[in-house]
Amino acid sequence: MTRKGEAYVGAPSTRHGFEQAVNQITHSVFAGEEWPLHIPNERLEDTVERLMPDVDWVIDKDLNLHVKKPVDLNVAHFISDLHGKHHYGVTTPGGHIDLLNRVGYRTIFLRYPEIHGTSSPSNVYKYALKPNGYWVPWSFDPKRFHPHRTSRYEATFIGSTNNSVYPLRAQIRAELEKLGETHKVFLAESPRGRTFERRIADHLAGNRYAEVLGQSNMFIFDCSKYRYPLQKFFEGLGSGCLVMATKPGGAEALGLIDGKTYVEINPVNWRDKLHYYLENLGAARKIANSGHKMALKYHTHDVRAKQFVRYLKLGLNSPKQTITGDDVA
Repeated sequence: MTRKGEAYVGAPSTRHGFEQAVNQITHSVFAGEEWPLHIPNERLEDTVERLMPDVDWVIDKDLNLHVKKPVDLNVAHFISDLHGKHHYGVTTPGGHIDLLNRVGYRTIFLRYPEIHGTSSPSNVYKYALKPNGYWVPWSFDPKRFHPHRTSRYEATFIGSTNNSVYPLRAQIRAELEKLGETHKVFLAESPRGRTFERRIADHLAGNRYAEVLGQSNMFIFDCSKYRYPLQKFFEGLGSGCLVMATKPGGAEALGLIDGKTYVEINPVNWRDKLHYYLENLGAARKIANSGHKMALKYHTHDVRAKQFVRYLKLGLNSPKQTITGDDVA
């Protein structure tokens, strides 16, 4: 029931690629907005009866947290905004969890394993979420995100510089602007606007975004005060970049090891590490190569689709699950 995300920026586009990988190993029907089988305002149970009465699982659409789910269907939902859900005026993890608990979901798939930077405990979803919870991190398409034969940029920054969410990004961008006098750097803001108001054609996104990463030696960013393992990690690693970023939650489980598969930065050392790896290309390339191999082994859409289907099978027959991702990498 999720909306077709192929033509959009960021999460919808990534999810679309993941969904197509799932479709390769399951019998799936797509009936969300912009798919040919979609009928506006049709009830979920009526869509199921029309298209697949014997369905095992239904993945609910976004922004549907005030509609009770049919008790005779296994309905699941993906979430990434663990800190809250601003569409509903909910600004805390607890408020988001309350919404998820009320509507009758069987399972919640979380893009992130924990939440930092709020007044809630980092593991609040583990003990407060009533439906089964499984961590299904972001993934990437290696046909889109891959190293190019020639490098055009020594360092790249692409993203929002909102200080309230990304405390280091404005500083990083300013430093790269200075370095642009002596180094080849690429700088771009992330697209503005709501998720489904940002079409790829209007922004540095999609293949153009992937092309820049594939031509970059280094991709540097702050993963937010929430410490989310953002899509950027997998897109950068898949593109063969040296990923330099603040440490996300679940880093070790994802195979993100400082100095081996990526470079961890913090408010104290980021500038020194940036300059060091700009001047020590051999060391940078060694880590980038290791990170690229790790990403291809553990974080492609095809790999993630198999993990997801395994969780679907577990969710049909299991009691309450602890949110986990220890086998992600």
